[in-house]
Amino acid sequence: MKTIVVASQKGGSGKTTLAAHLAVTIERGGGGPAVLFDLDPQATLSGWWNQRQAETPACAAAASLTALPDKLAELAEAGFAWAVIDTPPAIGATNRLAIAVADLVVIPTRASPHDLNALGSTLETRPRLPCPDRSPRDVCLLDVRRPLDSGAGSDRQRGDRAG
Repeated sequence: MKTIVVASQKGGSGKTTLAAHLAVTIERGGGGPAVLFDLDPQATLSGWWNQRQAETPACAAAASLTALPDKLAELAEAGFAWAVIDTPPAIGATNRLAIAVADLVVIPTRASPHDLNALGSTLETRPRLPCPDRSPRDVCLLDVRRPLDSGAGSDRQRGDRAG
């Protein structure tokens, strides 16, 4: 099972929305069963999931933060192909542990001074060395400074990459 962690020290950066959309897109795109984890005490992702009528992606919880790696292994054995983890807007034990088990860390950020300052703190939580049983972690920075439907299509029409 591959694990994607959406993390940023900055609140309001789009972590929860991105986590939900990633899991739904994985499911709809045939990438295999996906499971969501909401590690944010605000529980916005869990609230979203509880209001959905669709049964997928699944939503799971670990009995404790330290049980997260074992719960991920259990879900992998149950046939889940992807786990998408939403994290709180902070740098602490929760985010450090989530990032430690990640195959990919996605850091949504805008091109603003506050977001860019928070970026450095989030990147510093990334393990310096890979775990012996896993490949090195990848980090993806996502520029969410403008919505896709904001009239920014002229960049894409020229074939330029956004961001």
